[in-house]
Amino acid sequence: MRTLLFINCLILTISANLFAISYEELLDAARIADPELTSLTVAGQQADTAWERAVLVRDRIRLSLESGNAQATFSTRPETLFAPGFSATPSAALELPRGPGFKLETPITSTAEGTSFTPGLNIRLPLISRPDSAEITVREQALARHNAAQACRDRRILVEKNLVEQLLALFRAQASTGESRRKLLKAKVELARAVSVDGAFPGGKSYQERDRAVRIADRDVQRGESLYRKQLAALALVVGLPESADLVPAQIPETDLSPELPSPAQCAAVALARATRELAG
Repeated sequence: MRTLLFINCLILTISANLFAISYEELLDAARIADPELTSLTVAGQQADTAWERAVLVRDRIRLSLESGNAQATFSTRPETLFAPGFSATPSAALELPRGPGFKLETPITSTAEGTSFTPGLNIRLPLISRPDSAEITVREQALARHNAAQACRDRRILVEKNLVEQLLALFRAQASTGESRRKLLKAKVELARAVSVDGAFPGGKSYQERDRAVRIADRDVQRGESLYRKQLAALALVVGLPESADLVPAQIPETDLSPELPSPAQCAAVALARATRELAG
């Protein structure tokens, strides 16, 4: 009977570890459920978009075309009466971002004697580079982007810290409940042994002492289970998932955030199986 009980406890322990949620999944759920982190994430995405838009505006190549002054003339000389004339100064300008600028002008003159044009190229090389309005906007957006990303990182750390604290409280309650169950099982075995081996009977001193130990251990188990359910509800609220034993991760990563986390061997099912094995031996 004791061997069968131990096997059942062992199967329950293995099943719990197989179907338990991982710590990473629990952390992802906690981050999704945190409204402040969600708001900061959206703000960070908006800051990224604003910075990228400012960079595009700053780094775009500016190309402009101008017709310049255009004039039409008519001659009043008798030999060229009403002979039309035309003159214009079209230009094209190319300005590279934070670099040189090029301007090509081609004055055109067309008269009765013929057409002439004299193209000219102007090159502008900035000797002293000063931030213009576009560069200032990029720097401002970069600072806002950095601040938004830092706020998001800080909040993610706080969310994980809160999750670890909840897990610490839950594991402590779980380990305490497992210890109480072990004591209850031991007290029941000692009571049964006192009755079957020592001949203890209700009303006798030996029986009363062991029966009192059973009742105290049973009360401790109930208190531990109540505390465990309370901590489990608090954890479910943090991660935004239904209350379930699957919320307890089978393994906790070795990080500096949780140096006091109990090992999985301290879980209630493991403690009960270990106690059962010791008593069966």
